[in-house]
Amino acid sequence: MRYKWIDALKGFGIILVILGHLPTFPELHTYIYSFHIPLFFFISGYLFSKEKYTTAKKYVTSRIRGLIWPYFSFTLLSYIIFVMTSYSLSEHKFLLPYEGDIMKTFYSMLYASANSTHFELVIINQTLWFLPCLFITSMIFYLLFRFFGHSPKAFISATIVTSLIGYYLIKYLPRSLPWSADTALSAVTFYSGGYLFRNYFEEKFFNVGDFVVVNADLIFPFLAGFNFPLF
Repeated sequence: MRYKWIDALKGFGIILVILGHLPTFPELHTYIYSFHIPLFFFISGYLFSKEKYTTAKKYVTSRIRGLIWPYFSFTLLSYIIFVMTSYSLSEHKFLLPYEGDIMKTFYSMLYASANSTHFELVIINQTLWFLPCLFITSMIFYLLFRFFGHSPKAFISATIVTSLIGYYLIKYLPRSLPWSADTALSAVTFYSGGYLFRNYFEEKFFNVGDFVVVNADLIFPFLAGFNFPLF
């Protein structure tokens, strides 16, 4: 079943990502970066269906097909476009990344770092970092779900502990981990928030009597992402 409002929310998020990369008011940047990337993790968690993914193999296979294959496909395509464009714009000379060092290029594609300030190499189409990061996030979420999903309180506690580990890794590691695994540990908060919202809080969210209490629970993850070290 396709939700039109989810598509609209994704479109809104994409617009915010574009605005976040344009020169504008610092206050607007702060506001956008407080929730625009967490929003996509939240939507992904909302769309998770335990009925659809009855086995771990089915879930992992689906995530590889939907996230990892597109990442490497678009990364390779970006590399080709970069090389061909450089030829047309540089007096008919091919400008290869890392002065033609194929191993460095291959390594950077595999590393898929989210934060270039923690990584000395320039990455081809760095914006694709989100795909492997979302993959790792979904894997962490699935593990937490399998072990603690029977109890919402245990699941929330495990998610918070995992997110805190990720936060301190981002804060103190000299460079980001491959596939932005450190970011994924924190992002699981938002992914789990989407799942919990759909399965436990969605009906209460629209109940006027419970509106304040439930919103406080749901807004907390986004407040945690305010001025997030990477987002």
